[in-house]
Amino acid sequence: MVEKKSASLSINSVAATPQEVAAGGSSTLSANASYSGSGTLTYTWSAADGAIAGSGPSVTYTAPSAAGAYSVSLVVSDGSVSAVAA
Repeated sequence: MVEKKSASLSINSVAATPQEVAAGGSSTLSANASYSGSGTLTYTWSAADGAIAGSGPSVTYTAPSAAGAYSVSLVVSDGSVSAVAA
């Protein structure tokens, strides 16, 4: 009998450079994930307010024109296994 092990996936870190921006300003977001599988990882960034440009482990976030605290979330997946950072 052959036992198939599920791949493990975790998000090790998420960083914003700079961490704070003025209204309408931009920040580079980057993520580092650990993955034991052989598939291709997809990085899906989302923000309820503001805009995300780019794809993959590093993207650019542009803040809305109104000052405030805004959050961005990230899902990393190989299609079977996912990890979430919010």
